[in-house]
Amino acid sequence: MEGHVSGTVRRRLGCVVSVFNVGRREFDLTCGNPFERLAIAREGQDATRRLPFSRDELQRIGAACHEKDDDMRWAVAILIASGARLGEVIGLRRADVCLDHEVPHIQIRPYEALGRHLKTRGSERLCPLLPLGLWASRQPLAAGNGGSGWLFGRYAADGDIRAAQASNAINKWIRKLGIPRTIHSARHSMKDALRNSGCSEELAKSLLGHGSRSVADSYGTGFSLQRLAEALERTVLTG
Repeated sequence: MEGHVSGTVRRRLGCVVSVFNVGRREFDLTCGNPFERLAIAREGQDATRRLPFSRDELQRIGAACHEKDDDMRWAVAILIASGARLGEVIGLRRADVCLDHEVPHIQIRPYEALGRHLKTRGSERLCPLLPLGLWASRQPLAAGNGGSGWLFGRYAADGDIRAAQASNAINKWIRKLGIPRTIHSARHSMKDALRNSGCSEELAKSLLGHGSRSVADSYGTGFSLQRLAEALERTVLTG
């Protein structure tokens, strides 16, 4: 697969392995799966480490979002303030923004029938909205969306969540600001900020929707919104 790093090739090869295994079961085949142990040249050696944004870069991006004040920049501001995945923010619906709660927040949840999926079961969560994220969440609600239930109608419609299109546009804009990063660096920045603020690993995972839920995770209701908001307040990314 020319033009792709080995990690991408391995993920796509995994899909081929799964499809082949389904075919073997469906047709009661006794042959092995020739794709299971397929070697990939220089696997893992071509990975590029994504660096977080610096504090100055985050401030520049936040200020530019306020200045531009449009739907793409609102999405960027929410990403910086929450550490959420790009697809999670692009796939938000208006009903997912809860501003009249004691702790304003967004709900990251799937809408399978509408084509909105999450990466893992643990990705479903509540994210408190502090200053930058709160401003950015209010803007699309006030702007209206022509009757669509999606928060970012330019990139989301029933059965069509265009996160890749949004990513390309956002990354191009960030480079125009003179910042050699992609928007995914916002997630790394939040992870570092939570770690440096003394936030526990368990609480950080709850905020970022990391990993899959274990048996222990199914007990109780998780961290309160107030506790999550306090953890975000100790970072430098939410102002």
